[in-house]
Amino acid sequence: MNFQTLSLLEAVAFNKTMQAHGIRAYIDIRSQDSAISSIKIFPEAMIIYKIYVEPGQQFSRIFSLEDEVKSAIGNTRLNNGFSIDKLAIRFDNNPFPTLEVDTPNGYKIFSEKMAVKPYTALIGTTYSFSGRKWFEFDLTEHHQTLIAAMSGHGKSVLLSRIARGLSKSTLPLNLSFHVIDFKNDDLAFTNDLSHTVHYAYTEKDAQDVIDFLSTDKDSRKENGWSKRRLLLIDEAAELPKKLDAQIASIMKMGRSMGLNVIAATQHPTAKQIGEQVARSFTHRFIGRTESASAAMWASGMESSGAELLKKPGSFLYCFGGNATRLQVMR
Repeated sequence: MNFQTLSLLEAVAFNKTMQAHGIRAYIDIRSQDSAISSIKIFPEAMIIYKIYVEPGQQFSRIFSLEDEVKSAIGNTRLNNGFSIDKLAIRFDNNPFPTLEVDTPNGYKIFSEKMAVKPYTALIGTTYSFSGRKWFEFDLTEHHQTLIAAMSGHGKSVLLSRIARGLSKSTLPLNLSFHVIDFKNDDLAFTNDLSHTVHYAYTEKDAQDVIDFLSTDKDSRKENGWSKRRLLLIDEAAELPKKLDAQIASIMKMGRSMGLNVIAATQHPTAKQIGEQVARSFTHRFIGRTESASAAMWASGMESSGAELLKKPGSFLYCFGGNATRLQVMR
């Protein structure tokens, strides 16, 4: 059985679930013309279903049946020989109601292409009802960036992909790395890159890195700048709290002075990473979180659904009050 047939069966299962609970909402399965279909299939990531909600019917009632819908779709897959390992669903309501259902693992994103524009790294593809697009991480736009996810859900993969991509697209003459990795693990490869000026895995060395960038920030304010600097932090919650004010200052001033910060953490709350630092992130990549409250802290949005992401490398790119589904390439 192919995904097209499976998607029709899943849509029927959804419609029956809504009908059983007296909810006037459905997925239209009458047309499979790709231009007007209510179902979009992306084998390497997910199937997106457009939900039609009749006037007067609240979308919140549909969302409240998340467990029932997941059970109905899980049974449909089991009955048709598909794996339900790490099956995840997610509702969205922007710009219109949709249901996202992860496809089974094992389908890879298309062959990688190289980013050629300086200061960019190709990290994966985004998905919406209008289709899929390559996502380029751009230091000139993604000024201060948070990457948050539970252990084992792609946080370090995304951080590493950004660093590797930037090192290939941009000369060391134009970009330097300043790395803090207390585990001395996921970012250890940066120690061998010509871009890397600092690599710290002790508290003292981390202090030296932050002191250097703070001094450089003040110098740039007085004298201008020509070379962009990137501070990479793996597990920001492990940083000493005494560094919070300095890091927050670097982040606040950095946009106009060529200083970027990318910080990854499992614990993205203000208590763990510092309130000033937490408020300074302009862009956020949120993978699976422990709970809905953790997802809200991480994304800065209510009901983002980040706690529902289960496929390895699944993230929400959060910016400007919107969340876009992203699948990171491995």
